[in-house]
Order: sequence, then C-alpha cells, then structure tokens
Amino acid sequence: MLQDVNNHLEKDSTEHSSPAYEQAEKIFASLVEELHYDRQKNCLISDDSTRFESAYTSARVISGTPLRDSYHLGSTFINDYGRPYSHGFNNYTGLSGYASRGRYLIYARGEFQGAPSATGYSVALAEELSKIDAINFIDPNRAALLPGDYSSRAY
Repeated sequence: MLQDVNNHLEKDSTEHSSPAYEQAEKIFASLVEELHYDRQKNCLISDDSTRFESAYTSARVISGTPLRDSYHLGSTFINDYGRPYSHGFNNYTGLSGYASRGRYLIYARGEFQGAPSATGYSVALAEELSKIDAINFIDPNRAALLPGDYSSRAY
C-alpha cells in the first residue's frame, strides 16, 4: 500500500504543487518514518524507557475451615491461580513493570503470597474420602514401621 501511495504521489508531483499535496506528502513521510523506524534510525539508544505498570494487593480473612477439595467438597476460592490460603489472614501483593533500551525489553512481575500454615482435613474426613475413592487410607499420625524395617529409624 505504501508503494502504491508513493507511486501516486510521485506521479502527481509533476502536475500539482498545492497545499493539499504538500500535506499529503508530509503525512506519507510521517507514516513511512513510523513504520520503518528501526531501519531509518537504527533503534537509537536514547529511546530508553522504564515504566511501572501496576501494583495490587488483596487481603482476605477466612474464618472457619477453608475447602480445598473441589472434587468432593468444593473450594473456598476458585480461579485464584493456585495461591495458598488458610484459616486466618491471607495477603497477596504484587507489582509489574518493564524497561527498554533500543530493541531490548525486559518485563518483570512479582508477587508476595502470604498465608498461615495449614492443617489438613481431620482423620475422620480423610478416611471417609478414601472410602469414597476406594483407596487405602494410611493415617500419618499412627503409621508405624513394620518389625525389621530399620531404613528410616534414627539411631
């Protein structure tokens, strides 16, 4: 399209020298400069930029036992990017931004995720869910080594 417009302007340059033609030439030159910037100016180093893009924080307080098993029981939060959560105060704070120099660009996004330590489901509930799924349940609190199994005992 640019080549067609250029040919049209060159053909009309011999016939017209009006203010409208001069304005069309200026618009065309600006457009070519914008679209072919890296070829004409070779990505000048003086075109550096650093931008702060966003900052956010989300504070949540959960009272009671949060649900984490969407297959059986449901979930307290859905579509939350797998962030940790537990009973009590939960905080998610993040920011993003980028910096560029010439043709190089670096983008960074970081997030702090804070949640209290969590306990699992009660033994009774875990046993019930194991029965529903038809798998064996091993209580980690009562698991004992078999006689003769010395591989993980401390001496």
